[in-house]
Amino acid sequence: MGVIVREPNGRNRLLVKGAVESLVERSSHVQLADGSLVPIDEPCRQLLLLRLMEMSSKGLRCLGLAYKDDLGEFSDYYGENHPAHKKLLDPGCYSSIESDLVFVAVVGLQGEFILHCSWFTSVS
Repeated sequence: MGVIVREPNGRNRLLVKGAVESLVERSSHVQLADGSLVPIDEPCRQLLLLRLMEMSSKGLRCLGLAYKDDLGEFSDYYGENHPAHKKLLDPGCYSSIESDLVFVAVVGLQGEFILHCSWFTSVS
């Protein structure tokens, strides 16, 4: 799942979260702890997936985080009146929009996630 946000410098950035395997596959670079970007090669992909397996084996629910700054026609996106907005509504476009990402992190979530649902009935 991705969202386009306006950065404090006025530029748009696509932030993406999702299955680690999927984001690693769609990423062309990884951001290191010092902020530098390096291209992802096959050994790097395998290392990220190994880290995912290690974390998952400890019972953590894992998500990947990535971003994209070069947004092409979405670089000046401002809302539903933007000419390219229709593409954001079409799931068939998601893979092309969420490609060439910069992979940032594998996040492990611990604990139970419980969906709370309340049912209300109206009394007339």
